[in-house]
Amino acid sequence: MIASSRAAGRDPRFLAGCLLAIGALAVALDSIPSLGALAAAGLGWALAARPGWRRLLLLAAALGLSVWSLMVSQAIFYNQLPRTAILVLAPPDTPVIGTLTGGLAIYREGIWHGAVQSLRLVATLSAGLAAAWTLEPSGLLAAFASLRLPHALAFCATAAIRFLPVTVEEAHVALRAQRMRGLRIGGRGGANALRALLSIARPVLAASIRRAETAALAAASRGYDPARRRTSLRPLRMGWGERIVLGAALAAALAAVTAKVLYLLYASGLYHHPALAALYTFTREAL
Repeated sequence: MIASSRAAGRDPRFLAGCLLAIGALAVALDSIPSLGALAAAGLGWALAARPGWRRLLLLAAALGLSVWSLMVSQAIFYNQLPRTAILVLAPPDTPVIGTLTGGLAIYREGIWHGAVQSLRLVATLSAGLAAAWTLEPSGLLAAFASLRLPHALAFCATAAIRFLPVTVEEAHVALRAQRMRGLRIGGRGGANALRALLSIARPVLAASIRRAETAALAAASRGYDPARRRTSLRPLRMGWGERIVLGAALAAALAAVTAKVLYLLYASGLYHHPALAALYTFTREAL
């Protein structure tokens, strides 16, 4: 039995490797310039996927809301020392709020910390959306097969991803039906929202079960046997350009993580080597 052919997009292994590299760099890097470059790379990848205006609006809304919430929360609730208040919102003697929180203020260090966390989020979220927009679910089977993963698991994962947009659309239809019946989600202090969630969950779950049964019958009628070895009509072949980009990204991630680990060992007093003095300085100032 022949497995799904390769999708018309990027090699799934290339996308997964780039996501792994960006995720590792987002964790390892701490400086604003380096994280800014990583965030720019993630945004560039998202724009290179040529999204439509709806996807651009989705990207802008997701990044805008995430960055705003992180910056505001870290600026107000930053609890590390030292911290410098640049604007007092509620003095400690303010009734209720001041008593419970010890006073609210906007801290300079909190803004800086929020900017760092925001850049991490921008890099990973942009790269994740870019990979989702580029990857075709039909290419996952060949990618899983090349990684020697069980074909039954690969088939289930591919089917779940393929049916996800249908499930979301069914949830939208169920929600519109409830609104046409007079349901107002924002009413009754959130009780209507819970009612809407329960009313949507039942038809969506029932439709998902029916769809799963239909897919199982279709696979069985075509002689699907997860124990048999699969071949691919068009095996995955990563181009030289993808190999170079992926190799450079993984090498940069490995170098950054290694340098960070060595610096942390040096800073904690667990390991120090005089020959690595330049590396310690570079890691502290640049990474």
